[in-house]
Amino acid sequence: MSANVPTKPNPKPRRSVFFSLRWKLLIGFTLLFSIVFALAFYWFYNFATQQALGRIRQDLLDTLQGASTVIDADTLTSVAGDGVPNAAGQAWLAVANAEDNDDANAPALRTAATDVFGKATQAGFSDDPRYQKLMDELQTIHTISPRAWPYLFVQAPGEHKITYIADLWARYDPSKATPFQYTHSSKRSYLGVTQLTLRLDSKGQFVPYSDQWGSWISAYRPVLNASGQSVGAIGVDFEAGYVHDVQTAIQNRVLWAFLITYAGLFLLVFLISGSLTRPIQRLTVSAEHLGEGDYSQDMTKYTPTGFVRDEIVRLADVFSMMAAKVYQREQNLRRQVEALRIEIDEAKKQKQVSEIADTDFFRELQNKAQNMRRRHAGED
Repeated sequence: MSANVPTKPNPKPRRSVFFSLRWKLLIGFTLLFSIVFALAFYWFYNFATQQALGRIRQDLLDTLQGASTVIDADTLTSVAGDGVPNAAGQAWLAVANAEDNDDANAPALRTAATDVFGKATQAGFSDDPRYQKLMDELQTIHTISPRAWPYLFVQAPGEHKITYIADLWARYDPSKATPFQYTHSSKRSYLGVTQLTLRLDSKGQFVPYSDQWGSWISAYRPVLNASGQSVGAIGVDFEAGYVHDVQTAIQNRVLWAFLITYAGLFLLVFLISGSLTRPIQRLTVSAEHLGEGDYSQDMTKYTPTGFVRDEIVRLADVFSMMAAKVYQREQNLRRQVEALRIEIDEAKKQKQVSEIADTDFFRELQNKAQNMRRRHAGED
């Protein structure tokens, strides 16, 4: 029997910090947008970088392909065999060798070479006409592709040894050029004498590298004589600042696009969340009045009217029907309580009369009343 008896509601206030649904929506959508934007930016940044790098790589390979056919292999062999550097070439060669050997006089030699010979002249590092012919061929390559800075080298005795013959930078800035007849060990460049070789980083990836003069990508290709034999190699340092420019442009433009979109999204979510939470807040206030016994609340006025209904409209309708039913039940209960009160009062009266009638005093009064009625009847 006790199982059919409804349990008595015992609402208890929750001990928690109130946090508006509107701010939950704002924070939730903001975090979601931030994650989506970060992923999209990462993908687009890498995609644009790879596209730019791929374009530069193709330009480098095309330039290198054409450059290898421009160079006169016989002239390269001849200059490498008996070419003689001029005073500028000797000075910068001394600087390079001193720096390789960590000579304490290297800074002084560099200063002297810069002060005496200044910036590059048309002669470069040798007055030999054959050397000048090679420099003119390198100049032609640079004129066609201004971002390309070519140079020539040949194999030298020793493991992975190469000797530089001509470097176009000698005509523009000797401090950036590799001196004529400078020999050092380079496995990567050495491979360029026999096959097409790209300069890769330590992870084996073809990415730009940087030095004090800028950002570059490099490749090497053999120079072949009439018999198809390799007599040396041409290297090209290709300016890769374009990749950095693309990356910077993406960062700046996407950042502004992100800020504008972020502000627009924030405002949009703020307005939409307000339109959602405002009726709920008003319904909450009406429900509080309803709980205090004020059944005159018209909850449908807080929701938009029209053919389209949503959960808030349904909630308002449910609250309205609940208020009407609760009011009706309260009125019925009041009538039942009033009827029950009348019945209780009648029962109390009957009980009190019964209690009075059962007393000796009441019975004595009844006997006296009967005797009085008899006497009056006898007199009559």
